[in-house]
Amino acid sequence: MKQDILRIIAASELLGGIFALVGYALVPLAGFHFEPAWQPLTGIAFGAFAMACGIGLFRGARWGVPASISLQVSQLASFSVASHFRYVALAGPLVRVIVATTGVRFEVGGGGAFIAVPGGMDGTLGAVGVVVQAGFGFFPASLAESGFTMGVNLVAAYFLWRLAEFVGEPTPVVSQDSAAPNAESGDGLSSASS
Repeated sequence: MKQDILRIIAASELLGGIFALVGYALVPLAGFHFEPAWQPLTGIAFGAFAMACGIGLFRGARWGVPASISLQVSQLASFSVASHFRYVALAGPLVRVIVATTGVRFEVGGGGAFIAVPGGMDGTLGAVGVVVQAGFGFFPASLAESGFTMGVNLVAAYFLWRLAEFVGEPTPVVSQDSAAPNAESGDGLSSASS
């Protein structure tokens, strides 16, 4: 059913947002400081937005699908230009193909993390958050030495494709506890659920 994929996307966005916020809460406790100082605000905003997207999908909010589409777009590509800029966004599962000037890598995992800062320290795709991942690849030189690194999250691409199916349709209510019956079907789900 179409609601099943929305449940999966909603849960992954909600949990990813929580993991991103937990990561930003733990960094100061570990004694680290942020450079630039405004960077935690962007990460906290990302985590809160991811949680809102998940909640919006669960509740069938009219803005849920468009907001989730924008969240998935933000996760499609991650990149690092050594000593210039780094951008990484993750809220949910991860299957990422990484191509760098020093090699290629394949990663799987999940969690929540975000970073968008000028002056990236190296060629890695590290970010602030809680993420569990594993991978393999071929790197004649360290990824940290890469001058340019780009990663594509294939799960975000899949979620984006599936969310596009709901554009222009009423967003179905996918949470188990939402009991507002739909006038058309009487079952609490919109007619777009087939």
